[in-house]
Amino acid sequence: MKKYFAVIDTNVIISSQLSSREDSPVVLIWNYIVDGLLVPLYNEDILFEYEQVLKREKFGFPEEAVRTIIDAIKLRGEKCDCIETTLEASDPDDNFFLGVMASREDSFLVTGNLKHYPKIDRILSPIEMVWLIESSGDNGSTVNEPHSFYL
Repeated sequence: MKKYFAVIDTNVIISSQLSSREDSPVVLIWNYIVDGLLVPLYNEDILFEYEQVLKREKFGFPEEAVRTIIDAIKLRGEKCDCIETTLEASDPDDNFFLGVMASREDSFLVTGNLKHYPKIDRILSPIEMVWLIESSGDNGSTVNEPHSFYL
């Protein structure tokens, strides 16, 4: 089974937990993470942002759900350094996502906000990442079995 490595933008994590559609690309991304097909790359800055956004009152996630989501990312993911890169996001506060992506040559950045990042082939929308994984023919995934950690 081929594994893919990607930094997952915060908006994809949030959307995957809020979506009610099991076939939604963001839900499929979450399922790939849980199934071990997609290895989320992270550092402390990324985990901190995930946690801060997941705790926003407007999303209504209980504290234990936030902890479970963060723990799942740490368990399934790979901690990486943020390295210098010439790539820049439209919001400089998001540059650490690019720096973590740059730490592995075989990695991607998956975001629902493509316009916020440079147009390069390693930065994909959730549906593009799903297409990449599904087109490999060796995904071994259980995409019909949603894995929501906050329910």
